[in-house]
Amino acid sequence: MTTQATYSPAEWVLIRELPLYVTFAVIQAGPGDVRHTQRELRTLVRALAREVGAGKDAELIHAVLRDATSPESPDDIVADGLDDPRTAALAAPGVCRQVADILAAKSNPTEALSYKRWVLWIGGQVAEAAREGSFLRLGGPSVSDEEAALLDRLTLALGIVHAG
Repeated sequence: MTTQATYSPAEWVLIRELPLYVTFAVIQAGPGDVRHTQRELRTLVRALAREVGAGKDAELIHAVLRDATSPESPDDIVADGLDDPRTAALAAPGVCRQVADILAAKSNPTEALSYKRWVLWIGGQVAEAAREGSFLRLGGPSVSDEEAALLDRLTLALGIVHAG
């Protein structure tokens, strides 16, 4: 079982904040307006609040969620790139690679894969939150080509290989 104590403080911040990097990258990739962005951010909050499931494969996810919602969690300890959403968006693939390396070195492989899939699921939920290029959310694709390409790049950066 992997816990927060498994990682250095700097590593933990990257692991804890990776869903935000991915969210900001997806928001920047889409051609959405302010309403789309608001909808995508609300989707992030709902995704983080959603029950993840139980079991040892979800322990890292639960530790991230506990820390992110803990009143004792220091708000001033955030990853450097999260000060500006555009910077975070550009940094997302690199942070994904860093987190993948950290997880490969220090985590149970099954638990690490579960966490990486969870982060990508959040990205997918955010991408699907607002139909792109549509009027009243009708007629547009649920995920833009740019968002889909970004999610593919993030999948590769996290070291997840699709079968087939």
